[in-house]
Amino acid sequence: MRIFIALISSNDVANNNFKGTNPNIIPQEIMRKFQQHTFILDSFNPNFSKMPIDKYLLSKTRSMDAAALLIQSHHEACCTSFRIPFFTTIIDIPEQLNIKNFFGQKLSKLLTGLVFILEQMNKVDNEIVMRLPIRNFIAEDLKELCKVFETKTLDPDFIDRVLSLKTKLLSRKRPRRKSSFPLKYFADNHEKHFDFGKERHAVLETGSPHRLSYEIAGNFRFGKKISTDQHYKRLAKS
Repeated sequence: MRIFIALISSNDVANNNFKGTNPNIIPQEIMRKFQQHTFILDSFNPNFSKMPIDKYLLSKTRSMDAAALLIQSHHEACCTSFRIPFFTTIIDIPEQLNIKNFFGQKLSKLLTGLVFILEQMNKVDNEIVMRLPIRNFIAEDLKELCKVFETKTLDPDFIDRVLSLKTKLLSRKRPRRKSSFPLKYFADNHEKHFDFGKERHAVLETGSPHRLSYEIAGNFRFGKKISTDQHYKRLAKS
């Protein structure tokens, strides 16, 4: 699996060292533990790049199976729309920077969490619940799950919190009473019913006047590349 990790930063020292395939700033124990994966690191400076950040991320992640961002706190605002598609964390880069120690600690936690999510979402039932429509599916547990991914990915209890919230969301899966098919749906707080499946005309909207961030959101969820021909649709109540 090809995993892209970008540092979004205006720190030249950090940016210059955060590049390459399987670089030595990734701790060796992490490389051994996840040796089946290939890690591609790159950096982006929003202050000086002539390319918009959404175009940069879209081009860099097209051929990737997963993607993560380490975002310097100065640039949090320009990355708001990428916090759910990608696996992200906000960092403060110290003035006295030991590159290997600093990024070794951050990448160890980040990659442990990301690989856990990839393994979880490789199971169909888990991916389906993790892809519930954030805007239209009204549930406190889904909001909390997104908050955990936006702000808690490096926390020691990250994995436990994700598993707990995933279990709560899975409890919303129910069979349709008046159907001859074994169709199951998810019900939100307002008893709106949502079914996940293939759509023949499910094509991502791209290009002007649509924002490139929409295409990114259609390709990734919580760091994992997802299919673009499967979506949730709201059902008539059974």
